[in-house]
Amino acid sequence: MDQGVAAILAAGVAGAAGALGAVAGARAAGRAARGQAAHEQALRARSAAIEAIDTACNAFHQKGYVAIQAVVEFEAAVIGGHDGTSQEREFSVSISAALMATHEVRWCSAELEEPARQWCDAIQKIGQAIRALRATPDATTDPASPSHHRRHAAWLHEKEVLHAFQRRVQQVKESTSASFLT
Repeated sequence: MDQGVAAILAAGVAGAAGALGAVAGARAAGRAARGQAAHEQALRARSAAIEAIDTACNAFHQKGYVAIQAVVEFEAAVIGGHDGTSQEREFSVSISAALMATHEVRWCSAELEEPARQWCDAIQKIGQAIRALRATPDATTDPASPSHHRRHAAWLHEKEVLHAFQRRVQQVKESTSASFLT
């Protein structure tokens, strides 16, 4: 074969190989770009999910802390020898608002609804213990009375349940975050 023809054939083969390489490179770049876009979309979705959990749990916490403040005022009134009726009413309204906020928590993560309700139940038990304390006025001054012990135990239980809820929120956020990275 003539050297000129061989050179032309070699150039044609090289050109075809180059063109195929360019097409393969373009395809790889396209896949990488789509992969990067999908990764960025997953990061945005993860951020939105975490933000939804934070927003719902923060709103719930605020309403729960309002209920805690109301029960503290109810307790102070009863221990101070007052009827505490208006404080009890405020407590009832605030605990109802906290219970309603558990629905917001459920919408962002069904796993968090039960721990949220447990915290509300623990707060309600404090209110029940204060009502029992009010029913036995001598118990307000007697730290050895069963009503006094029940109230103290209810406060301790509330702290345990609150901490369990907070730990569960953190676990759900971590698992939600991890689910977007797989």
